[in-house]
Order: sequence, then C-alpha cells, then structure tokens
Amino acid sequence: MKKFPRPSLRSLLYLDAPAAAEAIASTEADALIVDLAPKATGGEAARAIVDAAPDRLPVFARINSLTAGQLAADVAIAMSFRPFGIILPDIANVIDIEELGAHLRVSEAELGLADGGTRILPTIGLPAGALAFTAGSQLPQRVAALVWEWPGSSFGERLNDAATLSRSLTVLAASRHNVPAIAALPLISDAGEAFKTACSAACFEGISGVIVRSEAQARVANTIF
Repeated sequence: MKKFPRPSLRSLLYLDAPAAAEAIASTEADALIVDLAPKATGGEAARAIVDAAPDRLPVFARINSLTAGQLAADVAIAMSFRPFGIILPDIANVIDIEELGAHLRVSEAELGLADGGTRILPTIGLPAGALAFTAGSQLPQRVAALVWEWPGSSFGERLNDAATLSRSLTVLAASRHNVPAIAALPLISDAGEAFKTACSAACFEGISGVIVRSEAQARVANTIF
C-alpha cells in the first residue's frame, strides 16, 4: 500500500449546519469535519459543504460508531463525496480500525481511488480504549491521528479522573505510534480566554490540534499549536 503524507491538523472545524457551507470558502481551519450521524448534517448537506470547501482543505466525514451496526451504509454515504478521511467514534481496539479499513478498501476499488488513500481518525473516549493502543501491534497506515473525545462532554459532564486518564493515555498512544494526538475540547462556545487556556493546556500535554466550532476558534488554535 502506498504511503500518503499526513496533513497539518492544528484546527479541525466541526460543521453541523447546512448554512455553514456558505462560510467555509475562506476558512483558516486546517480541515473540516462533516457529521453524518443521525440528526446531524446528513448526506445531502454534507455534500454541499464538501462542494463549497477549497480544494486544499481536507474534509473528514464523521460516521456512527460500530455499535450502531450500519458501517456499510455509513461508508457508502461518506465515500459518495470522496472525503479525505473518516472519523470513527468510540473505538475499542485496532480491530475496529481494521474493520473500517476493509470497507474503505472495497469502496476505493469500486470508485477507482488509490488503495489506502482514505485516511482514518479513530476517536478514543474511555481509558480502556486508550489503553489498548499504548501497546501491541502498529496502527494501520490509514490512521492520520488519534482523537480524544470524552463521552460525558455531550451530556454536560465535567472532566473527571477517568477523562484525564484517557486523555493522557491517548497522547501516550499517539506518541508511541508516531501520529498526532487531536483533542475534542469540552464544549466552549466562544474563542475567549477559556478556550485559549484549554488549547494552551492541551498543547503543553502533547496534543497537536483540536476540534473547533467556529472560525474564531480556528484562528486561536492555529496560533497556539
């Protein structure tokens, strides 16, 4: 399989609204994320965002976790607009990544794309998932980075000891496998001091970039990382 270069991923702009497609042509973010999970962007709106994105900008499609049982359908929707990569949430081990990789290999062959060209961003949440990547076999070459996202954040839960441990283990695993560590910070609505402090702390811990929710946050992240 051919080796593909890794893009800079200081800021990944998360887009969950169709209207966002109008504002991304001049974004300073290093990459875009379109969410294909239920009740989020959906295939048609995601395609509009991809079409509006500059050619230089990698676009990652976030699909459902494997527990949803619809991997084949999710990959088919995502690959219809040929994203740069796929974000797979809530992974438990390298087998999850390999399962997604097998589906991508089939889609790439059907679409006439380079084998291995579609990258994967595995998302780690709980300590057990992170621990699985601190030892064992090497990651597949498709993996562009490891993403840490605390599951409790979506419910307004504050970071606790388990969250801190899983984040540290994700950074350790990324270092071991020589890939960047990306953090989905707790939901912060603006780009003020709280966001700057969170980015600075993440950078100090060894994290290379963050998922952002606005253009203002992208500019801050690009300055800090």
